[in-house]
Amino acid sequence: MADTSFSRRRFLAASGLVVGAGMMMPRTVFGANERIRVALIGTGDRCGSHIQELGKLRDECNVEVVAVCDVWKPNRESAAARVEKLFNKKPFQTSRFGEVLAQKDVDAVLIATPDFAHTPIMIEALKAGKDVYVEKPMSITVEEANEALDLARKNERVVQAGTQ
Repeated sequence: MADTSFSRRRFLAASGLVVGAGMMMPRTVFGANERIRVALIGTGDRCGSHIQELGKLRDECNVEVVAVCDVWKPNRESAAARVEKLFNKKPFQTSRFGEVLAQKDVDAVLIATPDFAHTPIMIEALKAGKDVYVEKPMSITVEEANEALDLARKNERVVQAGTQ
C-alpha cells in the first residue's frame, strides 16, 4: 500500500517549487522547443529535494536543469549525476556561480547555498537577467533586500523566496 501521508513540510517544499516554476515560465504560451532552463547554485542536502521536484515538473512545466554549481566537488558531482539521470542530459558543472550566470542557456537559478550567500548571488543573478528561486532567508539585511527588489523591478525578473 502506498504511503499517502503528506507532511506540511513536504507540501510547502513542493508547492513552493511549483509556484516558483510557474512564475518563471515565459510570459507567453511556450512551444515544444521552449524550456525553462534552470541552474542549481548550492547542491547540498536542501537542493536534493529540489532536484527531485524539478524532475517531476520536467514535462508538465517544460523544465530542464542545465547547470549545477557547488564549491564542494562531491556535492556538485552527485547533483550532476542525479540531474543527468532525471533529465537524460549532462548539466554544465562549475564551482563558480559567475560562470553559471554567464551561461546564455540559463533562464533561472535556484539558490540553495549557506544563508550568507543567498543575497549576493541573487543580486548578481538579477543583474545577469535571470529569474531567481532563493531559499530563505532571502536577505539578511533590509538594504540588500531593497537592492534585490529594485533590480527585479528594473530588469522585470521574477524572484520567489522558498519556505524551507
